[in-house]
Amino acid sequence: MVFLCQECGNTTNEPESHYLHLKQNHPYSPALTKFYDKRLFKFNDSNFPFAE
Repeated sequence: MVFLCQECGNTTNEPESHYLHLKQNHPYSPALTKFYDKRLFKFNDSNFPFAE
């Protein structure tokens, strides 16, 4: 699966990297309000993003 940033076009294969990219570069992204949605972010680590 490829994660695409709708704001700037950044892509990654890792959901954690995508989440961190959004949080650091686009803190007001609507996608961040849905981080708990398993369809949008399929985190490999079940404790992520709470283990930050």
